[in-house]
Amino acid sequence: MISRLFFYRLLLVLAVAGLGASSACADEKKVQLDARRDAIETVHNGQVIEVRRIQDVNHVITGFFARTSHPCPPHCIEPIQIDPRVKTVGEREVFDFMSNEVINGAGVLIDARLPSW
Repeated sequence: MISRLFFYRLLLVLAVAGLGASSACADEKKVQLDARRDAIETVHNGQVIEVRRIQDVNHVITGFFARTSHPCPPHCIEPIQIDPRVKTVGEREVFDFMSNEVINGAGVLIDARLPSW
């Protein structure tokens, strides 16, 4: 089972990445995913998509995830490692998995959000 913290981080990253959104500055990539890449390619619903961050450095997140306080429970801080038997990964590892295993058909990334999301 994926930890709630990992799931929320992944969800936030994908929301900010704007799955396939065109960049305002196509030639100049100021906001990269990490030190070595500005985007990754992966497969979603059978189509290759590009995942990148929004290039507007003044962009502000609005809506549910823009709130700084949510009642706990149910929105409680979770341990970074949910269980010793479950490998804990960060955003870079998820991007590596998406751009290697998922795009090559060797892995699957499951969107576990409820339909109400």
